[in-house]
Amino acid sequence: VSTQSTWAPTCSDGRTNAFETDVDCGGQDCDACTPRMSCRGGSDCTSGICNNARCTVPSCDDWMQNQGESDLDCGGPCNTKCAPGKLCIADHNCQEGVCLFNVCQVPTCSDGTRNGQETDEDCGGPVCPACPAGSHCVLHSDCTTSDCYCPFHVDSSKPRRCDLVSYCKGSTCSDHMKGGAETDVDCGGPDCDPCPPRMQCKAARDCTSRVCEKGFCAVPTCGDCVKNQGETDIDCGGPCPVKCATGKGCNSDLECMERVCLSNVCQVPTCSDGVRNGQETDEDCGGPSCPRCPAGDHCLLHSDCTTSNCYCPFHVDSVKPRRCDLVSYCKAPFCVGGLPAGPLFDTSACATGTSCSVACGEGYTGSPMTFTCAAVDRKPSPPWSGSAPCTLR
Repeated sequence: VSTQSTWAPTCSDGRTNAFETDVDCGGQDCDACTPRMSCRGGSDCTSGICNNARCTVPSCDDWMQNQGESDLDCGGPCNTKCAPGKLCIADHNCQEGVCLFNVCQVPTCSDGTRNGQETDEDCGGPVCPACPAGSHCVLHSDCTTSDCYCPFHVDSSKPRRCDLVSYCKGSTCSDHMKGGAETDVDCGGPDCDPCPPRMQCKAARDCTSRVCEKGFCAVPTCGDCVKNQGETDIDCGGPCPVKCATGKGCNSDLECMERVCLSNVCQVPTCSDGVRNGQETDEDCGGPSCPRCPAGDHCLLHSDCTTSNCYCPFHVDSVKPRRCDLVSYCKAPFCVGGLPAGPLFDTSACATGTSCSVACGEGYTGSPMTFTCAAVDRKPSPPWSGSAPCTLR
């Protein structure tokens, strides 16, 4: 009886035997060999290519469907997409982005994908319908609005590929996009409303402030030399503290320096406009041009008063100076006393050349005196009689 065992080669015995071309691979029975292993023909290799008795490394240009490619040298790990009619596993394997029943499809205008000559999904180009506002475009004919807009300025020094970023602009200034001649989103340019501050502009007309600085609309001020922000004229009226001069625009009397607004224009002051303005010391009287003011009205000079008596109720001296021109008023006619010590007197009225009784003014004490009214500015002239001059209380 023989004791010798029977041994048969297998594809996992760690040897090159039987029909194998390399260890446990190749031949008619075992799996194909990986790159760089021995082979007799392409069928012995996973790459399908046997070159100089060695399996080659698969590539996307070896004219073989290998390494997980969905078709010959396309799809799978290859960057090259498969043309229509080629095999595929998913949409991304195909040039036109549509894989149906494992075959790459011819593009249509209803496949839900931007492909073929379309400029956006199922629209634009020479075959499909025009695209709505906001869609990508190349030509005006690609858009339902016939306005394919490039947001970049194209010139010879800085050329740009506008066909990569152009889009169909909406037909209104409220499409929430910057398009057409707009300088910013839905504003600026010849068609839309001006832009608010800090938005882009090309000229003053693009801004509500009417001030475009370094490509952006400036915040309006009362010193920008432009009529804006509700001003009735340049830098005056409206929200500005500065009143408008004569001839400037206005909406109310309060916006004018002379406090008279007529037909939206600040007026030249007159002696009959019912307002104290110009050089008047009170309403429509006093000053060098208007009639004199009656008793009780404000004044600066005796010539401002019909009584020729502009009276300051305060004692003016070097210790406590006061601005009498702020509180002086026209007083009824009387003699104004002026004793050597200098106090002011409150007197009763008298005609030129007559005598009048004089009492001490406010803040002074003393006995009444008698004076003769002078012809010039009603001041008393010597001699006078009476007790000692008035003294401060």
